[in-house]
Amino acid sequence: FVDTRDVLSLESHAHYTRVLTRDGYHFCNLSIGDLQARLDPERFMRIHRCFIVNLHAVASLEREGSKTLIALKGARRDPIPVSRGEVGRLREALGLLARH
Repeated sequence: FVDTRDVLSLESHAHYTRVLTRDGYHFCNLSIGDLQARLDPERFMRIHRCFIVNLHAVASLEREGSKTLIALKGARRDPIPVSRGEVGRLREALGLLARH
């Protein structure tokens, strides 16, 4: 078991999920959809069909050409892609857009 406070991101791999913490990756036999339903939506957000991130672990939001990427605090991994349809919602969740 992994405490959700330690989770930086979740990454879908077929029918299982890799959970990233500061200690590295952990295997979970649940799908990313199953995990999304169990996680606090105030803390975790699905930003791509393959990725959920802990909003408190986001270090930066970057643009690379037409792509938007997230870097995580304390994680040694490549930046995580954000789907185009989720960029606005993510920016709002991170307090980068004024709420209407």
